[in-house]
This record gives sequence, C-alpha cells and structure tokens, in this order.
Amino acid sequence: MTGERATVHWRAFASLERLARDPHPPVRAAVATALQQYASGSLTIDTPRRSSAVLETLGPVFDALIRASADAQDPLILFMTWMAAEPWVAEDPASVLDWHMNEGPAVQPLAGQLTHKTLRRLCDMATPEAFALAVQAVDRFSAADHGLMLQALRALAEGQELHGSDAPANATALLERWSQAGGGPHQEWLLQLGVLWLAPKTLGNIVKHIESEQVDEPTQRRAINMLMSRNA
Repeated sequence: MTGERATVHWRAFASLERLARDPHPPVRAAVATALQQYASGSLTIDTPRRSSAVLETLGPVFDALIRASADAQDPLILFMTWMAAEPWVAEDPASVLDWHMNEGPAVQPLAGQLTHKTLRRLCDMATPEAFALAVQAVDRFSAADHGLMLQALRALAEGQELHGSDAPANATALLERWSQAGGGPHQEWLLQLGVLWLAPKTLGNIVKHIESEQVDEPTQRRAINMLMSRNA
C-alpha cells in the first residue's frame, strides 16, 4: 500500500529499504512494484506520477533491491526493477549512470543487465545530449569494469544502428581505447560502430577480419555485410 498511496515519509522509505533486502523474491518484487508506483501514476500506462518523492530519496531502496537480487535469478524482478527505474533514467540519466559506475561492479550480473537497458533507453531518446551521455558512459565503464563495459557497448551499438547519430569527434580514439578490452562479441560491436561512424582504423580492422584465416566464417560474413550495408 505504501507505493499505491505514494506515501512520502521517512518511515515508509525505511520500511521499503528493509523489505528490499528480504531473501524471498515475491517480497522484493512487491518492493519493485511500489517503486514503480512512486515513479508513475499508473502501472500499465505512462502517466504523471502522483508522488513528490525524488530519486535521491528512493535511491537507497533501489540500491538495496538490486544488491539483494544481484544474482539475477528471478527475471520478474529484473523486469519490474527496470520498469520502476526507467522513468528516472529519462529524467535524471546522469545520476543513474553514476550509480552504475560506482556500485554496479559489485552487484552483477543484475547491474550489467540494467546497464544495458539504461544505455538502450538513452539511445532511444535520440537526442544529441542523450547520445553523448551514452558514449561517455561506455568510455567510463571501459576504465572501470569489463562486464559493465561490454553491456554498455552492446547497447550503444544496437541503439546507434537503430537510430543513428553523428559520430563523436574523437570516434577513432574512443574505438581504439575500447578495443583494449578484447573478446569476440566485443570486437564485433566495435566493428559495427566503426562502420556506422566511418572510423578509418576500425574499417581497416574489418578488412583484416575478412582476410584473416583465424576468423570463423560467420564473423567474416557479418563483417562483409556491415561494409556492404554502409556502402549501399
């Protein structure tokens, strides 16, 4: 009832924070529902919220919920937590990204899944400001946590392909820095961004991928398709 009534009182938030640490998934799912009710006037449609609670107040509840559910064993909690967090991503993305940067490495894999959703939401906003935040987030993660960086990079590649945006001025330098993380899927997302951003060095790497005998046939085919789609 706390979320349904949109109760703004420290005792209500303290109670939610305690329940967010409960070992039973149904209890934590109920907390996620309450958080969504604070963020929106309806659970099923996008309506203005009825509560004056701000993210700074609700943040400890989100933090406790994500930490208690960090193993990501319950997909319902992932879904409901994201539904509660998404309005705040749109309203205050910088604060949400700061949490992922500072706290996310310790609460994976759930934080990684939420990082991917957060970056995709930024890309879906399709504004220069949101795109710049997404690029900045990948760069910050690249220096902090490999797992979060991969999730953020995948989201950026997917969002860039779907919506498109002007390449950052330092695109080649960014891609070169991100390439240090290594990994098969990681390299494919870098290649995808290199094509979309027309970064010469990355395009050269695509050619090397196509010519390399060590690259499997599916990867070669994807590299060729990316080049052909960009030149079409």
